[in-house]
Amino acid sequence: MRVIEKSTHPKLGMVRRIHTDSMEELASLPRPADRDPSDTVARIWSPTPEEGRKGLKAEGPKPGWAGSCPTLKELGALYRDGWQEGVNKALTAMGDLPPLPGAVTRRRRPKWKDQGGEIHQERVWEGRLDTAWRSAERQKLTGQTHLHLYIGLGGSSYVDPGAWFWRGAAAAWLADAAEASGRRVKITGYTVSRGMFKSGIPNLITTTGIKEYQEPLDLSRLVAITAHASSLRTGQFALWTYLDNCYGSLGHPVHNVHPEPETKQPEDLILDGVWNQLDATKWVESARTKLDDLG
Repeated sequence: MRVIEKSTHPKLGMVRRIHTDSMEELASLPRPADRDPSDTVARIWSPTPEEGRKGLKAEGPKPGWAGSCPTLKELGALYRDGWQEGVNKALTAMGDLPPLPGAVTRRRRPKWKDQGGEIHQERVWEGRLDTAWRSAERQKLTGQTHLHLYIGLGGSSYVDPGAWFWRGAAAAWLADAAEASGRRVKITGYTVSRGMFKSGIPNLITTTGIKEYQEPLDLSRLVAITAHASSLRTGQFALWTYLDNCYGSLGHPVHNVHPEPETKQPEDLILDGVWNQLDATKWVESARTKLDDLG
């Protein structure tokens, strides 16, 4: 785990940053002696949706609030074994979408030549006879072959656990389709929060490695990390409660903010704020449009 106590972000100002190399690292964090070693959400504010909208607090977690893996031991088993049931559900739900265009395509591109095709009279008058004829040739063109997908893992305490599934469904479909189209995909999970600390710099950005470009895509593991509520409500809260001077659940999530703007690239995609099937479909279509523009 790498901690940067003081950094800047163009939209948040001063922030603290924490990076873990994998979600398994979160699940294996040593627990401070004064914290409950088995259940990381035992003292977390977890209102129902109705209570959250009314600004009311609840004592202790509601049944199912942390998903089906409320302990770090169960979360580690989820990451190890994957979630094939979630993969099947995700790809079935998103399956009617058309595939992504290939990363390598053949297109007709105009080209100036010294013979053949259509003559351009102005070039003849200018004496540019070696480039006066316009023709179109089919060329093999390489489009955007790499894609960095940032997946927001944060959300408010009153969000229904099942709503997290749709972010993971969109991630699974996009990653699978992108690699099938010839692209290499890197995946990073992140959270952006305001008001996380009782003193000092209050804002926090966390990033977690999920997949590198050269690694094969493991959809079962990806869906376990991005579509299962326990990844946030057990894994991320384990990190937050591990930190000194941290409010834990009292921070406020910030959505659709690039967590690493200093290294931002044109091929970066931000997947966040997706809470239902319609949101997931719209996000995939917007991602497709961006890839078309890049390619």
